[in-house]
Amino acid sequence: DTAGHWQLWNVGTQELIRQQSLAETIHSLRSVHTVELSPKMGDDGNYIAIARTNAVISVLYADSGTVKNERIQLHGEQRPLVAFLPPYHLISIGSMVFLHNLHQAEPPRALPVAKDIGRAVAVSHDSKIIAIGGADGGVSLLNTTKKDSCELLYPMFGGELLDRGFGLPISLRQLGSSDHFLCGHTGGWIANVNAVSGELLEAFPISQGPVNGMAVDPGRRWVAIGTAGKDSCVSVMALSGDNRLCPVSKDGGSEIPLSKKSLKEKPQEVARLNLDPDVRAVAFTADGQHLLVALRNGELLVIECADWSVESRWKLHDGGIFAMTVGTEICATGGTDGVIVLTKISDGQTLGRWSAHSARITDLIISADGQTIFSAS
Repeated sequence: DTAGHWQLWNVGTQELIRQQSLAETIHSLRSVHTVELSPKMGDDGNYIAIARTNAVISVLYADSGTVKNERIQLHGEQRPLVAFLPPYHLISIGSMVFLHNLHQAEPPRALPVAKDIGRAVAVSHDSKIIAIGGADGGVSLLNTTKKDSCELLYPMFGGELLDRGFGLPISLRQLGSSDHFLCGHTGGWIANVNAVSGELLEAFPISQGPVNGMAVDPGRRWVAIGTAGKDSCVSVMALSGDNRLCPVSKDGGSEIPLSKKSLKEKPQEVARLNLDPDVRAVAFTADGQHLLVALRNGELLVIECADWSVESRWKLHDGGIFAMTVGTEICATGGTDGVIVLTKISDGQTLGRWSAHSARITDLIISADGQTIFSAS
């Protein structure tokens, strides 16, 4: 109607299925909390999920930008997280966790996870395991092969880690194609979890500040961890064959990894770069030869992995860098001023600069073919 409302009715039952105001569509002024690009979802190709701070998620077709699901309304959570499960499902994570079928008009299913989750999320390479970081300091692991229930494999450690000073889990990263996840906490701790058995393999502090980023090099040799705070740093550790962050001997071989009962010994670092100001994001290049480090002062560091020395240091933003995504030969960074900068990794040449948003860029994703960048603010 002329007031900007529309309704959807079931003609057979004369039931009102849905109603909405056009003023509350994806073009509203509500802040976008995160944006997620899906893998291939059946015959529909790729989707984009946009999660806003008013607990609303919208799903679009990535190739055309047209709307598939205009409004998925959540409850009790102002900053939801999302994850795709090919070929048909979307996971929404707020104060509760729901499984949404994007191909059928059916109510979402609540998953058996404790309330007050929504701190971090990661999905395994085969989409069979979801790791969700919670407000109790723990991680829940969900088996998605049972689409009707998403069986809870293991409610990881819970408040025990808060008592140890871990802080809240704010970043999750799968270790390559393995069944292991790294969880970074606000207290500067790292936990290494076996997603199949639910076993806590190792846990140790990196620094006293929050873990803002983790990256695994393409050859699965190293893990880079970036932290903020007064002892802001990038810590690089070797990854063993059994997916532990183990010490490295002088001849380059792996020594005996930490005991799983030891929660306060830190593995020997391959390299440690103490940096000022805060580290905002870390990423390895596609060839595994360089490590990129984004800083809060707007600089981007290029680290040579052969000797872990700083090869280049470029000032890309007037303000700070808050988000980063890396392609085969290019890197895109998003600033606190809403500006996106596209940089050639080999020589630092600025390939593009756009004032994309009026506020801080919270998330960036580059497509697999390197032709499209998605940004959120």
